Amino acid sequence: MKSAGPFSSVLYVFLMVLVPSLPAQSCGTGPANFPGSFQNGPAEGHRGPVRALASAKNLALSAGADGFLGVWDLRTQAALDRFQISPYALHALAVHPERPHAALVESDNSGGYWVSVWDYSTKQRLFTRRFGAPLAYIAYSAGGNFIILAQESIAGLVFLDAQTGAIRPSPTGFTGSVSFACTGKTERTMVSYSPLGILSYWNLESAEALRHLPVPPHIGSPVLFGNNRFLGGIDAQGLVILDAVSGNELAREPRIAAGSLYPAGQTGDGFFWIQETQVCYYVLDNKGALRLQNAWELPPDMPAVRCAAVSPDAPSGNAPLLLGLADGMIWAMETGEFQPLKAALIAEQLIVYGAEASGTTLGLLLDPYFAAFIPLDYTALQGGSFLDLEAVEPYTQLTAVSHETFPEDSFLFWQPEAVEPLPLIRGKGAFRHPLDALPLRRPLRSAASLGEQLLFLDSAGNICILSAPTQRARYSAYSAGALDAAFIDEQNIIIGRGALSANTPFQRVNVNTGETLALAYTAPVGARLYRGASGAVYGAVISGGAGTSATKLLRINIQQPAQSDLLAEALGEDIGFGIAEAAGNAASTLGRKGAVLYHAQGFIPFERHAGLPVRLISGGAYFITVDTGGSVNWYDAETAELRALLRIYTNEWLLITRNRVIAGKTRFPVSGGAGGNRPPAGARG
Repeated sequence: MKSAGPFSSVLYVFLMVLVPSLPAQSCGTGPANFPGSFQNGPAEGHRGPVRALASAKNLALSAGADGFLGVWDLRTQAALDRFQISPYALHALAVHPERPHAALVESDNSGGYWVSVWDYSTKQRLFTRRFGAPLAYIAYSAGGNFIILAQESIAGLVFLDAQTGAIRPSPTGFTGSVSFACTGKTERTMVSYSPLGILSYWNLESAEALRHLPVPPHIGSPVLFGNNRFLGGIDAQGLVILDAVSGNELAREPRIAAGSLYPAGQTGDGFFWIQETQVCYYVLDNKGALRLQNAWELPPDMPAVRCAAVSPDAPSGNAPLLLGLADGMIWAMETGEFQPLKAALIAEQLIVYGAEASGTTLGLLLDPYFAAFIPLDYTALQGGSFLDLEAVEPYTQLTAVSHETFPEDSFLFWQPEAVEPLPLIRGKGAFRHPLDALPLRRPLRSAASLGEQLLFLDSAGNICILSAPTQRARYSAYSAGALDAAFIDEQNIIIGRGALSANTPFQRVNVNTGETLALAYTAPVGARLYRGASGAVYGAVISGGAGTSATKLLRINIQQPAQSDLLAEALGEDIGFGIAEAAGNAASTLGRKGAVLYHAQGFIPFERHAGLPVRLISGGAYFITVDTGGSVNWYDAETAELRALLRIYTNEWLLITRNRVIAGKTRFPVSGGAGGNRPPAGARG
């Protein structure tokens, strides 16, 4: 064994002031910042596996494959809050050592990798940065001033300012990728491990290496423990323990060849090893020998463990150990006892996936194949009333229809999967008006209405304008490459189309004369169109090539298209986002990271609740969203503040506002399930 020289003594002093910034060891604020204004009882768990866990004093944070960040109160042993960070899976999590901030890693599995930082007490995003390579490691520095990132197969580290996301100077003398890094308390020094087999110490003020130590390569699940004196991990030969000062190998255990290691708190003298059926706690004795101090068998009914975290204040192996499971739940182990944290049941809620407003009525589509009609103004919902569901199979889309010949609550029901059955105008109750004369013979791509006119576009590019009362076709034509269509006024429509000719993404058509005019704008594709109640027309264009594409939302100037107002821009192709206009203001969900109000005073993000919006509609004085959790939400059209949310369950509905909760009963049609009380088995295809 090599002897430790004078430089090793300096390194030991350096190590004694290191505070590991691992996600499972950071701390933060307690639950006092969570008033739970719109939370009725415990929050839900994740709808899918837990990918990462971190503890923050009295809180635990979980990142899920469902894209949600969960917040759990360790004092009440219950889910406190949850909200969606991304439509994609979250892969890693780190929490700030003092502030209620969480840094999360997400990926779309198509070459897009993001780091976003959120204030989890207010659900506000601080920043997002995109990277071109998978991210292998994330942690906060000891003081929380910057975030440490490592990318797979790319040498070195990236430092991000923890508040702004700006890139900060970082050491440049790396010879390979990094899988572990940790700063000292003053953030002037850092230790890092490279899978090439290099343990390095750095002076961050000068960005120079203090020393590189040769150690075993490809150590997985690396942890510092024993007051930062030892580095442990698992390589091809099993568990290996190194002297973190000299790099010398102190112990090996070939029987520990898989699983994950977690240090036992900032001052813990050992580490947890978690495998499929067992949790073990190991320490090094005074002679440097590895010793099993305790072992616990996992309960046989516990789902598979995917990740874990230990309280940062935990002093020993009896400290609370948190386990993130494959079923989306969190279990806690303390003094050898395993208990699940409480969370609301997910399966009982019916998922609303579509909505549209017609007159004073809000039409809802629920999975599988049900519709409901409620007042557009949530204040008109009466406690104790029945919410009646109606079977609408196979229709999966609805468009508002407003004309004096139809009841006020009329909607056009249609579906894009097949030609038959043809669209149907119906309302609450017995009213039905089938559109048997619709000449299109391909599945529909979009539908819109204005006055008595209905505008249809099918998947082949055929366009038809139909009089809703008479079913007489007013206009029919074919438009090559058509992606969407909308009314400009009663005489003109606008068509968004693919890249058939350069920089003419839209066409204007006079439906009386057939005259067609290309609308020039610097983009090849027009992909999304919407006409607001004010008469303003909004559209999306896509520009750029593979890997550089961007989607822009425009308020289109029909007379001078090149002078159209650019409202928002997002990287990538996003043609399924929502656009709506309420109280003279526009809003959209472009970018799939939440809704934004485009106000005269500036851009205002919608107040966050749980899920991200998947539908956005105009609701008079409100914007109304349907989120990924299946809830319906009302937002103030001037401030973007959340006013109310509606959740529909199999036996009841709940309207939750800041001041009260109103409840009523859900009632299924008799033919829709046993006794009319439950939906049929299966889901909307």
